[in-house]
Amino acid sequence: MSNIRNELVFAAIEKSYFFLDYNIHNDLYKRHEFQKQTIIADKSLTNDEKYEPIKELNEYHDYIKVQII
Repeated sequence: MSNIRNELVFAAIEKSYFFLDYNIHNDLYKRHEFQKQTIIADKSLTNDEKYEPIKELNEYHDYIKVQII
């Protein structure tokens, strides 16, 4: 099992929110995809560490979709 650096995982999530442009990413799907791509492109994270923030984003995305419907 790899050692996951939690502070970098949370920083990756925060960074993905920081770079969002709500004029371009104007719906839930576009925001979610942009955030996933931002995390995947982050070179400071290992593949195991990229899995954690993407999992968190997916859970939050599913929660929001249920709330909207």
